[in-house]
Amino acid sequence: MPRSPRSRGRRRRRRRCPGCWRQALTALITCATQGIGATELGGAAALTADPGLPNAEPERDLPAAQRLDALVGAVRNAAQRDRDSADHAIRAVMDQLPEHLACELAAATLRWDSPGVAGAVDALADRCAGGGALAVLQVAEALVGDAPDPYVQL
Repeated sequence: MPRSPRSRGRRRRRRRCPGCWRQALTALITCATQGIGATELGGAAALTADPGLPNAEPERDLPAAQRLDALVGAVRNAAQRDRDSADHAIRAVMDQLPEHLACELAAATLRWDSPGVAGAVDALADRCAGGGALAVLQVAEALVGDAPDPYVQL
C-alpha cells in the first residue's frame, strides 16, 4: 500500500509499556523456578548489571539500579514462596549481580535450617564487610527480615 505524502519520512513511534520489563522479569523468574530458562535469567541479570551500558541521562533517575533492585526483590519473593524451586533462579543471578546486591540476596535466601548456617553467616559477613556501612546494613536487614523467630533476638 503506498504511503501518503504526509506519512513519508515519519517513523511510527513505538508505544512504551512502563511495566513490561517487570512482567518479563517475573516470567523469567517463574520459568527459572520451574527449572527452565535459568541461562536466560542469568543473561538478563548480566545485561542489567553491565556497568558499560548507559544508565540514564543525568537528569533521570537510575533505571538500571531500579531494575536490579526489582530483580533481587522478585527472586527473594520466589524464595519465600518455595525456597527449593527458587534455587535455580538464585544460582542464575547470583554471579551476575553487583557485590552488594549479591550479598543481600544471599542473606535473604539463607537456609536457616541447614547444617553449618553459623559458618555461612560468618562467611557472608566477611564477604560484605568491604562494601561499606550501607551494604552491611542492607545485608543485616535481609538476614533479620528472613530469619525464623527463634534466631532473631532483639
